Amino acid sequence: MYVLQQHITEHGLVETDGNILISGFGTKESLYTYLISTGITIPPDNHKLDVSPKYFLAIWNSKFKHVYCEGDEPKCPTCGKLENEIAKLKRTDPLYHKLCAEREQHLSKVHTQYQYSVHLQEQAHSGAYNWWSIYGDYKGALEIPKTIGRNIIFESKALLKVHYSGFLIDNKDIFYYYLHPEHWSEDSNTVISTLHLLLSQQTNLPEEIRLIFDRHGTNQSNLVQAYFEWLVRFEKVFKRIEYNTTVAYHGKSRMDQGNSPITLEYQHSEKFSIAELAEGVNKCGGHKGYSSVALWDWEDFFKGKIRGKLSQIRPKS
Repeated sequence: MYVLQQHITEHGLVETDGNILISGFGTKESLYTYLISTGITIPPDNHKLDVSPKYFLAIWNSKFKHVYCEGDEPKCPTCGKLENEIAKLKRTDPLYHKLCAEREQHLSKVHTQYQYSVHLQEQAHSGAYNWWSIYGDYKGALEIPKTIGRNIIFESKALLKVHYSGFLIDNKDIFYYYLHPEHWSEDSNTVISTLHLLLSQQTNLPEEIRLIFDRHGTNQSNLVQAYFEWLVRFEKVFKRIEYNTTVAYHGKSRMDQGNSPITLEYQHSEKFSIAELAEGVNKCGGHKGYSSVALWDWEDFFKGKIRGKLSQIRPKS
């Protein structure tokens, strides 16, 4: 329990819903194997961690239910809240049927959005349409420096978390990852900057793009919407941008498929720089990684113009 608590404290990423993500590990079992292989010791007598996988998982599931790895699927807050409230009621209670109906409505919405994303991907793969389907999402951050099976003393014990802004262009079947240090958090500016880099690197852009992002406040801000309108109405890059969001915690997206080989490569190699992390991305088939990407202050660019109707926005001359 001590070892797990220490790892969570040092490497866990607290999310908006209170859950904690242990990045760099697809499963609890892979974290167990890593901790055993490093020969980690437990104070005060500094004895080595020596517990069975079964006991390790039992402690995790009983004491750290809010902590998960990248391969786990945390509970949807909406589903969890409804299920907990329904469990307390009797079937004869009118509120019971009302909450059951709300749950069915929520799940129906999830299913509809998922089916539409699959529909977009299938159409994009057909090559019969002059538009691209682009899925965007941040992968769990990874840390450097990272070593394997050896103790190295660094001047600073603090580890640097590196964010991975990921995109998948369905029409090309290529995953793009733009890496930046934690100095810049995952916000609207970084989302726009990395998407802008992705688009600027492409040749023969289509007339339309259809974007799919997760339902996160950062991805739905006025700043992101202003950027889309700027591209369409003033820069004339696209004739139309369709923007869709998914519901978190319900099913795996194709971005998860792109994230898995990156995490696996990271676990089996040593990393000392962001450039080496990007090289690790490039080693994965169908992946492209970019380090030290430029991040711009789009909030300042649109400052004073995101008020009222978006149609009033004008880019600087």
